[in-house]
Amino acid sequence: MNKTLTPMRPVAGLLLAALAVLAPPVLARTMVAPDASAPDWQVDCGSDDTCRASRTVKNTQNDQRIATLTVIFNREKAEQGLSVAVPLGVAVDAGVRLIFAGRTRDMGVKVCYPDGCLALDGLDVDEFRDLMKARAV
Repeated sequence: MNKTLTPMRPVAGLLLAALAVLAPPVLARTMVAPDASAPDWQVDCGSDDTCRASRTVKNTQNDQRIATLTVIFNREKAEQGLSVAVPLGVAVDAGVRLIFAGRTRDMGVKVCYPDGCLALDGLDVDEFRDLMKARAV
């Protein structure tokens, strides 16, 4: 029996992690991070000058998690890495698209775990600065 695969549930449109395979009507319903005076990053730094900053983006209509961004950076070496985690049920064939501060960043999904899939990539200094300051992603 040949079955056509369909998403388990509709996925909210995204400014963060917008997937290229989604239908245009879904992309038109963009979600923005909750209105706040500063971006909602949680930062944890270790003793080796390595820090991890995380931010969860949710659908503002139903509070459902769209994606979680994690930036790992070294304060001494000015090196940054980015991971974007999306929940299960999201089509990931075309990868993940991250849009922030007028930039568009396409990332391939590297691995999926029982709780979601990860896209991983590096960041240059300007992207890192803009992402950390972005109010909407």
